[in-house]
Amino acid sequence: MQGNVANKSPYHVLVVDDDPSTIEITTRALEPLGDAIETATATDGFEAGLQIITFAPDLLILDLMMPDADGFEICRRIRRNPDLADIKILILTAHGTHKNLQRALDAGADDFMHKPVDVKRLGQQVRTLLELEV
Repeated sequence: MQGNVANKSPYHVLVVDDDPSTIEITTRALEPLGDAIETATATDGFEAGLQIITFAPDLLILDLMMPDADGFEICRRIRRNPDLADIKILILTAHGTHKNLQRALDAGADDFMHKPVDVKRLGQQVRTLLELEV
């Protein structure tokens, strides 16, 4: 899933957050990547699970603190499933304490960013995680 855009285009990016404004900001931040990516969204862990199966994301942009299933548990479930092992996980959180960030990395996250979202940095992180040259 990594590497050359010619091998798989567009890359699928799933944004999971229970806050609609964060979803909107995040998906808009990805617009400059153009045709290199396709986005989908989910507002809770259940919906995220369905989207992971049907949308088959290459990258999951994931909120840590959600009402039903938190980001830690979603990370752990993805990492326990060999069929999903290639999914990159970028955590976006307003609860970026050292303890939470370490728990997220231990659960299988590849990287993290603090909220509020830095739009330019988010685009750079997505490019890096997907190894895009856009």
